[in-house]
Amino acid sequence: MGDIINIAVGQEPIQQLTGQSYQGGGGGGGTFVWKQGDTLPMLVAGGGGGGSGFYANTYLTASSDRRLWGTAGRANQNGGLPDPLYGTYGQPGVNGNGGYSSTVALTYSGGGGAGWYTDGQCPNGYIYCGKSKELNFVGGLAYANGFQQGGFGGGAGAYYEGGGGGGFSGGGGTFGASSSSYTQHESGGAGGSYLSGFSSGWIDGGNSFSRQGLVFMDRPC
Repeated sequence: MGDIINIAVGQEPIQQLTGQSYQGGGGGGGTFVWKQGDTLPMLVAGGGGGGSGFYANTYLTASSDRRLWGTAGRANQNGGLPDPLYGTYGQPGVNGNGGYSSTVALTYSGGGGAGWYTDGQCPNGYIYCGKSKELNFVGGLAYANGFQQGGFGGGAGAYYEGGGGGGFSGGGGTFGASSSSYTQHESGGAGGSYLSGFSSGWIDGGNSFSRQGLVFMDRPC
């Protein structure tokens, strides 16, 4: 009998149809491939971190502002930090664990992305962080109606700021700006990637075919 290969294909964040025009982007879901019964995956492609919300009447008015871009999936096993760094921002996950959201009470921040072993850590709202393999890589919920949920594959939910991406290790969540400090906006940190037997030679980024994850399989020779 052959091996059983499991595949979870990461998805983009879920856009709310009645969304706020200034909502941040949810974290992208990571894509996971693993052999049934193994403790480590064969392959993980980290999901991107969600971009900050757009404020037409305040500071984020230019499409060139990097805070609106989001962050690309990482060519590293550890998750990424939010970008740029403000306030008490969330920390990325390392060694296959989930990222953290800000420890400050909910101030419009985005959640931490899930890792392979553990969920994202959201001390101020567990449901907003992405979920790990144990909970089927479910994306985190949005902080409020009209904002973005995290993508399947452990992406974190968002508020005004972006959510962390899911991956082998989860991306860090964002600090979040107060209504009187609109300059403190961040994109969520991206999820980390993993390739069994390789520790280098990758590049940051995503696939050029779709906003969703992709897995190509071929019959062995």
